[in-house]
Amino acid sequence: MSIFSLASFAPDDHLTLRAPGVADTYAVRARADRSRLVARFLFKAPGGRLGDALVGRSLALGDLVMMRKQLLTLKELAEHHA
Repeated sequence: MSIFSLASFAPDDHLTLRAPGVADTYAVRARADRSRLVARFLFKAPGGRLGDALVGRSLALGDLVMMRKQLLTLKELAEHHA
């Protein structure tokens, strides 16, 4: 995570990290008796819209696996300390 810098933070709401061409936000959304952690990843690929489409589709598959692992780890840590 050393390539990212903190762009925005609000306790009990969200955390946004930035790196060149990339922004990653984790947001907490309250629901009646539980909460939901939502992750959003935005990037700018070289090559304009075509680059975004080609690279985006490729990265989406890898990111799906990595993001799932990150969110499951955060869930485990949060429940462990609750």
